[in-house]
Amino acid sequence: MALRARTGYWIGCNGRGCCVAPPEARQNRDVKAHTSFGEFGRMRPVIEKEHANAVAGEIGRRLRGFNEDQAGPLNHERLVLSVRDDDGGLLAGLSADFHWNSMYLDVLWVEEKHRRKGLGSSLLRQAERIARERSCELIYLSTFQFQAPEFYAKHGYSLVGELRGVPRNSSRQWFSKDLS
Repeated sequence: MALRARTGYWIGCNGRGCCVAPPEARQNRDVKAHTSFGEFGRMRPVIEKEHANAVAGEIGRRLRGFNEDQAGPLNHERLVLSVRDDDGGLLAGLSADFHWNSMYLDVLWVEEKHRRKGLGSSLLRQAERIARERSCELIYLSTFQFQAPEFYAKHGYSLVGELRGVPRNSSRQWFSKDLS
């Protein structure tokens, strides 16, 4: 049995439970029930398979909305810096996201044969300069023990957290640097 709600979403029920699906999902004849209603109307978590990206995007939008209600406009902006050779080949790069009064350094990468030549330091200094221009008070990042924790410590970043055993025989580490 399927009912179409005023919003255009489909509500479908079968012997195992009921689901609510967006209009585009209805085009797929294989849509299965996504949730089951139990006693007192409780729903059980299920694994989203067919529309995982769309559902993840919706969850993210809703959480960002809540966060902005609590902390003010996110003011998200992406920063991407690169170092290229004369032929345009990528030698090193950095990607970061600005949020509120901070910058999250997502990726800093240098091609192996160009490491220890100052490219990573140059990218990091430029990102820090841009963060200061945007009135950021803090930069934070995560790295793995086998990547570059010493590099960040050398540049004034402090270890603020560590998750040991991820991956096995290593750890994931979080660093931050106060810019204020």
